[in-house]
Amino acid sequence: MSSPAYIVLDTETTGISPATDRVIEIAAVRVEDGVVTDRFSTLIDPGVRIPHRITRLTGITSADLVGAPPPDEVWARYLEFAGQDVRVAHNAAFDRGFVASELSRLGLPGETAPYLCTVRLSRRLLPGLPSKSLDSVARFLGVAVGVRHRALADAEITAEVLVRLADRAGRLGRGTASELLALQQSRYAATKAVSAHVEGILRDVIPGLPDMPGVYRLLDGRRRLLYVGKAISLRRRVGSYFVGVEGKPGRIRDLVTRARFIEVQETPSELEALLLEARLIRELQPPFNRALRTEPRRAWLRLDDTSVVARSAVAGEDGTDWFGPIASPGEAQALAEIVGAVFGLTVEPRRVRSPYDKERAERVERVFGWVRKSRPGWPDPGMSVPGSALPGPVAPSEAPGLRPDLPGAGLRASGFLAGDTGWLEECLAAAMAGASAAFRFEDAALLRDWLEVVKRLSEEPGPLVTRVGGHHAVRFQRQPGQFLAVFSRPGRGLVVLRARDAAELAAALEWADSQPDTEYPDGDRLVAQWAFRNRDSVGFVERREGEAFDGFVDRVVRAAFGAG
Repeated sequence: MSSPAYIVLDTETTGISPATDRVIEIAAVRVEDGVVTDRFSTLIDPGVRIPHRITRLTGITSADLVGAPPPDEVWARYLEFAGQDVRVAHNAAFDRGFVASELSRLGLPGETAPYLCTVRLSRRLLPGLPSKSLDSVARFLGVAVGVRHRALADAEITAEVLVRLADRAGRLGRGTASELLALQQSRYAATKAVSAHVEGILRDVIPGLPDMPGVYRLLDGRRRLLYVGKAISLRRRVGSYFVGVEGKPGRIRDLVTRARFIEVQETPSELEALLLEARLIRELQPPFNRALRTEPRRAWLRLDDTSVVARSAVAGEDGTDWFGPIASPGEAQALAEIVGAVFGLTVEPRRVRSPYDKERAERVERVFGWVRKSRPGWPDPGMSVPGSALPGPVAPSEAPGLRPDLPGAGLRASGFLAGDTGWLEECLAAAMAGASAAFRFEDAALLRDWLEVVKRLSEEPGPLVTRVGGHHAVRFQRQPGQFLAVFSRPGRGLVVLRARDAAELAAALEWADSQPDTEYPDGDRLVAQWAFRNRDSVGFVERREGEAFDGFVDRVVRAAFGAG
């Protein structure tokens, strides 16, 4: 920061109007060559009461002003301290107005020194920062914010902000006092607040990017990979990094600072961009990517006719049904508890590591009781009951995903995981209402959490959880001039297909079934997320137990094109 010195000031007042309100505290710090060299701070007794709202904001009470110096003494000392140096304040018009009003009341000459406003400077130098409040600007610039709304503390924070803003302006060749004063009055368009390389990318690179889905790579000056991302529109997504940089999180600002080159790869659809992004991140390990770099923790459910268990890995062929992967071990345990409560199956409890785990296990046992009470006409879970004695659909041939060799409760649980959830949601809602009516609100909260898990999973097309080694399935979406289809092959990976008509779709499915195994990192989860975001336009068809492949293809074609 260049000479002359700056007087950074702040006032605390009884209100917002200089004409009717008074200054009750003033502080000023002198800044020379970027360093605070002197301080002035005092309370003022203007002879008026302090409103409660001001006391709540500042902590200053009317009693605090008893014995404080009167205005004539304070303002004479302030003028002597400040001299003719440039005044600085955050929202300078406010402080300048009050200082002028107080000097006028005392018959003292008004100030002639110019005022520099750090709000105005922030608008020119940090245009992308959403808020230009003192707290926001200080935190963005790395200035510690402690006590606020006391004059000396605010003046010292503003002084640090001034030093950092002046340094930024200096890198643009506008760091002297006269240049800062001119800068705060300049038109926004005339202020170059971003670095030259960002301006170059916005001017020369972004307009040439395609307005298409795809994957982009950000590289540094030595063309080392920094970040991989996907976009529905490469031009809009990549351009968003370089606009309003100050408003971005620190990690993104660091990325933009390093980025010098941009490479893009178009894909026919957003879904293919998602899958390609996941593959590249797993293979290339870009340093600025956090998600998708490693295999996420997953969980599975093991189901037979007497029990349901959440597991962190899939066992081999053990004669039971396995469902998954599930997004997290916690969600898997919740599903296991729901299945156990509703269908009367034994559930392996969570391992007890703390008093909280023990308390939760006891709550789960109570909640099982609330669920049983909400199932009028159901037999006791401990009894051996044929499947037809339980409510809900029973015909495996009409509900894809059901195992006909799972009798009774196991068959019903399999149907629930395959997507038959409506009646079960009513059961959980009734149990929650019963717990609430009995003032067992913690039990009701657990039932609410279970209900939210079911609702969230059931909003996606297809089953709640896919059966491991289950059936072929297709998710499809109508797009301009074509259909996009995702063909899931159990144990063999995904194939993304496009077709313009029914014949093309049928041929594409026949072709895809003969292709080698594919591997998309976390592909099932990414497809499920895509289907959920586009749930209003995505359809789902799953191959039935024992269904011929030709019959499955025919059902997919009829569902996609509305035939039959």
